[in-house]
Amino acid sequence: MEAIYRERRARFAEQERRLARRSFRFSIARFAAFFLFALGLFLLLFPAVGPRALGLSAVGLVAFVALVIAHDRVVREERRAGLLVRIQDEGLARLVHDWSSLPLPVLPATFPSTDPPPLARDLNLLSADGLYEVGRVKPFDMFPQTQHVECVAEVRLKPLGSASGA
Repeated sequence: MEAIYRERRARFAEQERRLARRSFRFSIARFAAFFLFALGLFLLLFPAVGPRALGLSAVGLVAFVALVIAHDRVVREERRAGLLVRIQDEGLARLVHDWSSLPLPVLPATFPSTDPPPLARDLNLLSADGLYEVGRVKPFDMFPQTQHVECVAEVRLKPLGSASGA
């Protein structure tokens, strides 16, 4: 199974490199087309060149727009290949149980809740032998004439070395 991930990773990495080279060539071509457009506009200042400069400028503008559209597609493919490389890296890390190289899940700094019991259950899931610890939990009585109480809990990553598991 590990060999499959390594082969896929190598294939996607090569595809990403190939697309990066292609993207660079598109960037140079876009610059050349824009330069042609700007040169045509500059030559419009000279009456002797006039109409020919307008044609040159129009060709440069059309080429630039076409290259922008094509370049955008190449950039999207390059990003996709890069994401696929990272997915393969994550899969490899999970296979060999290299938990330290995996990205940490992103959590909000605070959890608001309109019902304390589900909040307590969720906080227990996050903090019991996990990567997160609960800071302060503050109740708010937003509706004083009712029995409802809102709570906000502060959640943060446990310091390195204190998280158990793996």
